[in-house]
Amino acid sequence: MNSANSSLQMPSRTRYAGQLMDVSSRRSVQLVGGPAGQSPDDTHDITVDYFYHVGQFWRAVFPAGCIASVRGQAFNFSQVRTRKGSNGPEVIYNKQGLPKRTLPFLNHVQSRFTCDPATPLRLYHLGEAPTGEPVHEITDFVYSAEAVGPAGVRFNLRDALLSGFVTAHRFVSTRELVFERIVIQGQYLTESPPLPISRQTANRLLHKSLLRSHHAG
Repeated sequence: MNSANSSLQMPSRTRYAGQLMDVSSRRSVQLVGGPAGQSPDDTHDITVDYFYHVGQFWRAVFPAGCIASVRGQAFNFSQVRTRKGSNGPEVIYNKQGLPKRTLPFLNHVQSRFTCDPATPLRLYHLGEAPTGEPVHEITDFVYSAEAVGPAGVRFNLRDALLSGFVTAHRFVSTRELVFERIVIQGQYLTESPPLPISRQTANRLLHKSLLRSHHAG
């Protein structure tokens, strides 16, 4: 079973009110397990639905205290600046070797979490009990807040600035993110060194991110 509940509708505050939301690959996670599952802490595994990996949604189990490090990531998703060259348009690069952008302020930031190799995330099919041998184990994933609209509506500044979209608080494997952002979209992604925080703080950051995603719906 792998369903993302295609009956979710755009809210009334948007200009697409009532239209079906495109949740084919972007949606927030949902904590599983009742009140205990919705109050994650350092002593219990955390289970969520709608973790995204290899083009599918999964039920994911985050082992207690699994996070070893956290990094910040960023990229600009406006068009690259070009100039006329002898063989056609040439990309203009900055001093850091990154393409200059037409809208330098149009940046996206996200958090990359890395697990201790001894405590990987365990992925199971949606709707199945998260016990036994998992379908996948991963140790690297990203938390990313992204705009979502109806099917067929691409990201645009008008809807972004005038609340035409809703925000999906995604949890997605780094492997999937590399495929989406770098292989398909050709983005240049920059990354910070590991944040200078303790493992306890890193795991609490995960807990808060999961709760925020869950409440975002």
